[in-house]
Amino acid sequence: MTKHQHYIPRMILKRWGYWRVPMSNQFEYEGKKKKKKIKVVYRNTINNFEELKDIRDICYVDWLHEYKKDGKVVDFNVIENHFGYLENIWNGIIDKIEKKLSLTDKEVIWLKILIIKQLMRTPEAIIVMTETLQRLSPITMSQEDADRYYKISAFAMGIQVEAQWAFWSYFKYYAGHPKLAIFHTNDNFILCDERPVLCLHWFEGIKPTMYLPVSPQYMLGLIYDASFENKNEDDVNRNYEYIDFTLNDTQWFNDMIYKCGTHIIANNFEFKGE
Repeated sequence: MTKHQHYIPRMILKRWGYWRVPMSNQFEYEGKKKKKKIKVVYRNTINNFEELKDIRDICYVDWLHEYKKDGKVVDFNVIENHFGYLENIWNGIIDKIEKKLSLTDKEVIWLKILIIKQLMRTPEAIIVMTETLQRLSPITMSQEDADRYYKISAFAMGIQVEAQWAFWSYFKYYAGHPKLAIFHTNDNFILCDERPVLCLHWFEGIKPTMYLPVSPQYMLGLIYDASFENKNEDDVNRNYEYIDFTLNDTQWFNDMIYKCGTHIIANNFEFKGE
């Protein structure tokens, strides 16, 4: 049973691994098994304190994905195992992105699912949605019931589509029409701990555009952009596009990401937010 349950998967966090960690500090032993430690630069945006932290020790909450009925945890690790299955798929696709290989239509859909699931799985999102269900439910719903209802409808796999209403509602509204953009930079993107998905235009009466950095050099985006509408027939896949960012573009997005929470993940000690 997994206790430390990450809301940003380690298959993303590992890509910010700080390569200057001394060799003597890169490994540890569990019994006779040698395991490599992957550390990232973890910065507090309030006091600007930076430290190297193992990715196992950040972006998690104990028992985050478990839910209760009558005060007892039920179906241990069901959601955690679901995310483990998905993260294995996503990891392979992001590997392809880093090699700038063509993606299939199915892989594009998997990346859209990644963005939406990541938006929905943070502790903040779970709390907000649980409180919303309690407030809007036509029947009295306890916090425990609302928490269970949301987690099953947002994250559980192997159940009827109708039961996954929370995920599919988000997916159809936010990811059904937008195109997938894969942004590349020769600089470095940062990643926000509390709010890894950057949502722009959220309160402006239009559907937001969403951005999720998945490595220091690549960021996924769900965007409404007319430039996607008339793609050349020779394009390998008209459902997505690789877009190169300038250093100024990268800095602008990093400044926006920096303001999203109290901690950021980076792969060096050089980034300074506004």
